[in-house]
Amino acid sequence: MSPSAFLLLTITIFVSIPIVYSYPSPLFCSLCTNLFEQALVADLEDLPKFLEQTSTELCSNFPLPIDVTRQCTDYLSPFFSNIVQFLKSGSSPESACAHVGIC
Repeated sequence: MSPSAFLLLTITIFVSIPIVYSYPSPLFCSLCTNLFEQALVADLEDLPKFLEQTSTELCSNFPLPIDVTRQCTDYLSPFFSNIVQFLKSGSSPESACAHVGIC
């Protein structure tokens, strides 16, 4: 199985399962870390709005035949207030996403 086919299968499995996990998902851990890293380098006046827009952009880039943007952003959005607090405290993306329970 090619790496791209494996990635597509993995993403499909994670997205096909309801977006309520009892364990951290590698897919959402990667999304959280990416979202946090983008927020670190942005000049932000309205951080929650930036997180919402950026998560929508990241979630809309899944290479799937169906649009899962809403389910993905619905999963990430409850963590935005915690991410904002960690950004303000200077935490690393990995530790912040792990602390809020995504990784």
